[in-house]
Amino acid sequence: MEAGLGAAIGTLIGSFILQAAGTGLGPLGSILSGSPANFIAFYLLSWFVTKYRSWGGFIVGTFVSLILGNLIAAGGVAMYLTYVVPRWLTMMLDVKLATVVGLTLFWTVTMLPFILIPVPLVIAALAKNGRSVIGVADFTYMRSGHVRELVYPCFGVAGILAAIYAVLMVTPFGDLLFVSVTGAGTIFWVKSLFILTSGILIGFSIIGAFLLSRSNR
Repeated sequence: MEAGLGAAIGTLIGSFILQAAGTGLGPLGSILSGSPANFIAFYLLSWFVTKYRSWGGFIVGTFVSLILGNLIAAGGVAMYLTYVVPRWLTMMLDVKLATVVGLTLFWTVTMLPFILIPVPLVIAALAKNGRSVIGVADFTYMRSGHVRELVYPCFGVAGILAAIYAVLMVTPFGDLLFVSVTGAGTIFWVKSLFILTSGILIGFSIIGAFLLSRSNR
């Protein structure tokens, strides 16, 4: 609950700062998208890591939380733009839905490595240096856990991303989902992010498994 509230309030505060800088959707847009999305995502992630104190809980929880949170955020953005941007008001419903899905996938695949990789490193560094941080004790499995609890979830999520990549590349869905998200000239590179992130997760799992196996000796 605390994580969700902190993320929601932080997002709302940030929207005021971005509005002052002339960017972002402003507080109203944040209320419709960022704040509820961050509350749900961080609340769900905290539930996963509390209930399943394992690498699997952290990895699967991160993936599921990002998908749901980004789906809520994308839906809120679409709702907001529909009422403030004339082009969105006349846009067909199927195009709006495709854009929501495209934004959800794009945000998820770009955020995933920056949560799964840095968070364990930061927690391990804090614990190693004897820092007294609330909740660090709950993540002891990140320093000495079962290798399979790291490898299997990582390969599972990587497989899902690779499957999405294949669908986006061999079907017209890729262009349909991302045509409103990015320019036509960059759609190929957006699709490629899925296989790139899949490879990053596999590499992360291999390196992590090696480090865990050494710490478990």
